[in-house]
Amino acid sequence: MNWAKLVGVGIIGCCLLSSATGCGPKRSNAVIGLSVDDGGRPVMVLQDCQGVIDEIEFYDVSVAPSNPTIGSTPMVEYTNSDPRKAVATIPLAGTDEWQPSGPAPALQAARKYTIKIWGDDHNWAALEAGFTLADLKGLRPGMVRYHPPTESPSAGGSPIERTFSADGQDWYIVTPLGDFTPDDCS
Repeated sequence: MNWAKLVGVGIIGCCLLSSATGCGPKRSNAVIGLSVDDGGRPVMVLQDCQGVIDEIEFYDVSVAPSNPTIGSTPMVEYTNSDPRKAVATIPLAGTDEWQPSGPAPALQAARKYTIKIWGDDHNWAALEAGFTLADLKGLRPGMVRYHPPTESPSAGGSPIERTFSADGQDWYIVTPLGDFTPDDCS
């Protein structure tokens, strides 16, 4: 067998193995949560202890996708050209580090939103966070509502509060920002 055939067989084998195992983006341990600022406005809180997340996509999932074959289009995307190991609080209007692709989304009470986080041209993926404005009622500045990556509602741990999304489909915990920030990430 010549080298060209051997390389071709190897490529085909890798493609078949990838499709059979469901390989996709690498998983990041990053977490996105929500809080409110001193004025009660929603803010995103990104915990990225690997320093790989460079894109945040903000969706209104209450509306049908604009293109059913490729899915919904984000309302706004935030990009960071130099992601760092940190916990960052990001207003919906963006920051100097987290540049928005357009104006801050105008949130409506009857809508459901999802925030997805990615890294390295979508080669890293992490948990997303869904919410409605009702889900954020009662949050105080410095409190973070998020879907923890490894804990379940029946698991141990010491979160301040466990809550369910307004539609009852997913559960979240609410903790102080200090508890949301691991020692090796600050």
